[in-house]
Amino acid sequence: MDAPNNNSKIEELQRFIQLEAKRLGLSPLEAVEILGDLCGYDVTIAEISYKRVQFFKESGGIRVLHIPNDKLMAVQRNILVNELYKLPVSDMAHCAVPGRSPVTNATEHIGANAVFKLDFKDAFPSTTTAMVESALSKAITEVTGDQHAAEARAKILAHITTYKNQLPQGAPTSPYLLNIVCRDLASELDAFLMWHDLTGTIYADDITVSAKAWAISEDVRLQIQGIAERHGYRINEAKTSYHHSGACDAVVTGISIKGEGSPLNLGLPRKVLNGYRGYIQRAILDTQIEAANVLGVIGWVTEVYGAIPERLQKPFQKFLKARCPTETQARFTKYFTNRAESVA
Repeated sequence: MDAPNNNSKIEELQRFIQLEAKRLGLSPLEAVEILGDLCGYDVTIAEISYKRVQFFKESGGIRVLHIPNDKLMAVQRNILVNELYKLPVSDMAHCAVPGRSPVTNATEHIGANAVFKLDFKDAFPSTTTAMVESALSKAITEVTGDQHAAEARAKILAHITTYKNQLPQGAPTSPYLLNIVCRDLASELDAFLMWHDLTGTIYADDITVSAKAWAISEDVRLQIQGIAERHGYRINEAKTSYHHSGACDAVVTGISIKGEGSPLNLGLPRKVLNGYRGYIQRAILDTQIEAANVLGVIGWVTEVYGAIPERLQKPFQKFLKARCPTETQARFTKYFTNRAESVA
């Protein structure tokens, strides 16, 4: 009695591998390795497809990343650009969304007098394959209007982009998929915040809520936590914070929202800016520090300030002359200014 059923599953798998291998530019063997058996079995990506990397976090503890191999990485990037970016996410989401960034996330809270921040505990590991598949199916149906096809495609995408029944930190698709999964959470949260005249943003696993008023009541803060928990996410109490009566020291996605020197009233904490200054000074002589890393730091700083802060200008000019070709030096000239910097 079992043979016909098994044969049917084998034929279904063969058809699927042929179609999906062609779609993703894979050989049939590579499709088998990456996709596994989607015909009624518990599916995870083969161990060889991911490399486990772990490192100590500054705040303590260990962060574990699962990095896809080159082939799977290329497949996932293709999916991200050509499929996932076409699916809707909440206006509250600022991570991994083209045109949005930590700066746009922080900008939403400029002028706040009370800021409540909370963090999902283990957000990526807590996001299961079933959660991803369900959210993708809903989003694809909205775009295409074809629920049956959406369910079939969502099943495939969910299994290509998850690992051991969770979103792998290290995969290029994971941050945007988290946005898609959190759409319902964001929708409920947005409605609640509008009712209470509050502003909210979501950056990956961080929620920030702010108010022009001088306080956000404890009851409201507890209800915000409850919304996140109803959608399957636990709150990391150690990372929950609340500033009020001016929120002068509030930092949102690494940016001070009370900076006075930046055009958008954004700045970087003094400790961070000093750290960058020391890093650039070391890089002038230490060729072990890659020039590209220093330029990346400057790129981030100019995104916040719109120019290179005065505190970094002299060491960065010395770095450019010592380590960079003339064309690179010219490219950064426009970012130098005597405008006062903003630090917290």
